[in-house]
Amino acid sequence: MIHLKDINKTYQGAQPLHVLKGIDLDIARGEFVSIMGSSGSGKSTLLNIIGILDNYDTGEYLLNGVPIVNLSETRAAEYRNRMIGFIFQSFNLIPFKTAVENVELPLFYQGVGRRQRHRLAMDYLDRLGLAQWAGHYPNEMSGGQKQRVAIARALITKPQIILADEPTGALDSKTSVEVMSLLKELNSTENMTILVVTHEAGVANETNKIVHIKDGLIGEIEENLDHHANRGFKEIWSTARRNKLRTSLTGFAVAWGIFMLIFLLGAGNGLINAQLQQQNRFLANSIMVWGGSTSKPYKGLREGRAVQLTDHDVEVTGTTFADNIDEVGSVLTQNGVNISFADNYVSAQNLKGVYPNDLRINKREIVAGRYVNDIDMRERRKIIVLSMTQAKELSNDPLALTGKNVKVGELAFQVVGIVKDDQQMQNNEAYTAYTTLKTIYGRGDKAGDMQFSIKNLVTEEENEEFNKNYRAKINMMHDAAPDDEGSIWLWNRYLDNIQMTKGIGIIRTALWVIGLFTLLSGIVGVSNIMLITVKERTREFGIRKAIGAKPWQILRLIIIESIATTAIFGYIGMLCGVVANEYMDATLGHNVIDTGLFQATMFVDPTVGLDVCIQATLVIILAGTVAGLIPAVKAARVRPIEALRAE
Repeated sequence: MIHLKDINKTYQGAQPLHVLKGIDLDIARGEFVSIMGSSGSGKSTLLNIIGILDNYDTGEYLLNGVPIVNLSETRAAEYRNRMIGFIFQSFNLIPFKTAVENVELPLFYQGVGRRQRHRLAMDYLDRLGLAQWAGHYPNEMSGGQKQRVAIARALITKPQIILADEPTGALDSKTSVEVMSLLKELNSTENMTILVVTHEAGVANETNKIVHIKDGLIGEIEENLDHHANRGFKEIWSTARRNKLRTSLTGFAVAWGIFMLIFLLGAGNGLINAQLQQQNRFLANSIMVWGGSTSKPYKGLREGRAVQLTDHDVEVTGTTFADNIDEVGSVLTQNGVNISFADNYVSAQNLKGVYPNDLRINKREIVAGRYVNDIDMRERRKIIVLSMTQAKELSNDPLALTGKNVKVGELAFQVVGIVKDDQQMQNNEAYTAYTTLKTIYGRGDKAGDMQFSIKNLVTEEENEEFNKNYRAKINMMHDAAPDDEGSIWLWNRYLDNIQMTKGIGIIRTALWVIGLFTLLSGIVGVSNIMLITVKERTREFGIRKAIGAKPWQILRLIIIESIATTAIFGYIGMLCGVVANEYMDATLGHNVIDTGLFQATMFVDPTVGLDVCIQATLVIILAGTVAGLIPAVKAARVRPIEALRAE
């Protein structure tokens, strides 16, 4: 819209005055720009050149793409009348004409008829709230009213540019605010390009771009799109710089509180996730039962008798407790067997005879082939499922063992599958059909250990009641006291999961409580600094009120300072906490303890979700707002006269 390139202007006289020294400036259509500088800086001269009221000596000036150079007075007047509207500091209203006649004047020079001029002028005065003053002369109006008439006059030709030279210079503070609000509204609703010359920072801050000019040179061009936020930030930054140590200590307390909360939650999650990973190795709704020894005498029999589970126990388990049990299986173990293939072998292995449900209950993962099935059980097939560790020891191509025969002792077994290693076990176990192992090794009616999945048992009480009834039934079958907890061992994994979930909930609550108390120290710090700040700034608040600040503006200033402190340092604390958790995850989270027999991970995914981080930060920001509210209310209520007396 406005393009200035290397504009120079010198006023000739006894001593030439070089006012503009190579000005480069571009203003786009619809921009709201202020030119700010002290008296004598060249800002008014620059405005006059842009408004085609004065000529420049050298350089280039394009207005809407048209070169403005060596124009005749007639041509210059046409451009001004058609494209530019002027608002002057001293209003420049013709004293012997009424308000409506002053507004009509630009249309007169455009050749618009009297009635149409009058109608348009009245429309603009009405828009600016001056319809009832249309017949009054300038000397009958206040400064604010005269400036509104001048604005109506500038707008009536629907110019593309408004040039305002110190438009608030002759107005009181209240009227100045009204005039700047009106200009902002014109800029936003009409997309009008507005250029304001001023020496007042408050006026410049209302515009979207500030051009600083000094000694005929443009110094800084400041983008000021969010001028209210920028002004508030400057207030806050000024206070923080004045109290660096106190602000730093308060900020550290806030950041430390957020950091510790996120760090503790991350560390707790790492331990909890490791436990959950351990639990997830088995089917959650399953029970393991194995024989023990009696812990008390019963029916004349001494304590300490060994109890071995039998096939009858398996049968009774499946029939008597059918309402709560899905599948019943047993596990028999033959220890110390050697398994060989060609010239390779593994010694001291454990061969386990299992039911097909072992695959589901112990969550074994098939790498190749299949697992034990019902046909293997029924026909007592000599089949074997190896662990990956065993398969690698026996063959360079472990997966190719499927379908081939290996020797278990002196007997040939066909490899039907390979299971993935369990890093928390020794992986020295191979699996065959329960009936096969029982027949080959002559185990009679011994059932080994039982395992089964359960159903219709949801609560902790229901599971404890089942354990009690089941124990009593099996104990009675082995002449043991119904309440003897040593005769058989029960591992109810579902009950463990319920109790573990409760424990995890307690741990997480404890971590949150510790973290929140840490946050509390930061909140107390914020509250203290705001209380002290209000005390120290009492006189300042009195001055602000005396020059027109309303109570809610004082209230807002203090609350924004409180929110800014907690938000900025809370965000820093959150980032540090996230970085610390990611570091833990990259180190401890992948640290596996290798005992030589098995591997275990003690720390798994020690991180906190982004939602928790944001929630924690929002908590401290909210708390900071509350912490600043009490001193803010106190400051807002203080009377100006009392505040001004404060030392």
